[in-house]
Amino acid sequence: MILKKGETLNSAILRSETFKAWREGYEETMDFDENQDIANLIDQFLDEVHTTTFDIQKMVSGEDILNNDDADRLDTATQDDEDAIRTDKMGDYSDISLEELRKRMERVAAQQKRKHRGGNHWIGQGGYSPYGNGGAAKGGIRVGGSGGGKWLVQLSVTRIFILLTRKQF
Repeated sequence: MILKKGETLNSAILRSETFKAWREGYEETMDFDENQDIANLIDQFLDEVHTTTFDIQKMVSGEDILNNDDADRLDTATQDDEDAIRTDKMGDYSDISLEELRKRMERVAAQQKRKHRGGNHWIGQGGYSPYGNGGAAKGGIRVGGSGGGKWLVQLSVTRIFILLTRKQF
């Protein structure tokens, strides 16, 4: 699928043969509501693409992750790196407000002293924490890197929001 100049991602998806084939199968196997909002249908399609691309075996509640995590945890050099960068889990933070994620990200960044890959706590790459890039976090905040497609709530690229050193990321 190639985006035409000025075309939205949703428009490109709607004209793609892959989406058309997926939708046909979806309508045959699911209780399809013809009045369903097309944006919601595209979101379902993208969720399925992401979970199969990353081989996601388990969707983990973002609320559960954050409730069982200490945002003020110290970043010690003796810690092992968390989960491998390729994960079979995805964190779903879509029910958590952007403001709550921002505040928590600031607390985590204040403690972070080094780069992190994988896991569900630090700002880094891979894993399923709500902030970073290259991971599996629905409804998170992307920090640096390139986008994977419609999972993020906020793109953070400004120093006004939060300052990370190269050492941290």
